[in-house]
Amino acid sequence: NNYKVSELIEKISKYYSKGDVILEDNNAQKLHEANMLKLDISTAIWNLKWKPVLNFEELIKFTVDGYKAEFDGKNIYEERIEQINNYVDLAVEKNIEWAKSN
Repeated sequence: NNYKVSELIEKISKYYSKGDVILEDNNAQKLHEANMLKLDISTAIWNLKWKPVLNFEELIKFTVDGYKAEFDGKNIYEERIEQINNYVDLAVEKNIEWAKSN
């Protein structure tokens, strides 16, 4: 699936909102690059036979949780190790090839 940058921002604000996020769609202010920015994993799936562990919603929450831990002054090393372990556990649950036991 392709996602717009505005969709990414809306999802981030859902999990880490410090107030209202206002997205303006003003043609006069659009950047040239805005038409090229896409979050698209199809090339990795096709060329690398890659399979995502997290869906879009999970990815955003996972990422925001990581940054929140840092902003909240938590032990980043321990938080990242826990996050990696959770990621691997999800990969195992979803039967991702690299996570399978030998």
